[in-house]
Amino acid sequence: ERRPRQELPRFLREEMSCSPFWVELLRVYMKRDHLNEAVDLVAEQLARSQKDFVSLDAKRFRWTPLCGFPADLAEQLRCGVARASERGSGVVGLREGLLRKLDDIL
Repeated sequence: ERRPRQELPRFLREEMSCSPFWVELLRVYMKRDHLNEAVDLVAEQLARSQKDFVSLDAKRFRWTPLCGFPADLAEQLRCGVARASERGSGVVGLREGLLRKLDDIL
């Protein structure tokens, strides 16, 4: 039996997405089948990393979202979205859009 979809508390999403714990947030989204949020999070981290890379002072290192990027999780997410599309789970056009977005990222 599927549980009703529950959103994570906003403060938790905000704090985790702006830190190295974003990978754990991605895992939570994937486990709860929040595919839209998971894909958006990966895209957001890529954008943040690109912005930080441009402004990064070469003399010092700081954490960016792509440090230790979880390529294996991103691929698992892609497979999960593809399976959801094949099953016809959710809006097909939306799932196909998520696949295209992930393919662009990966």
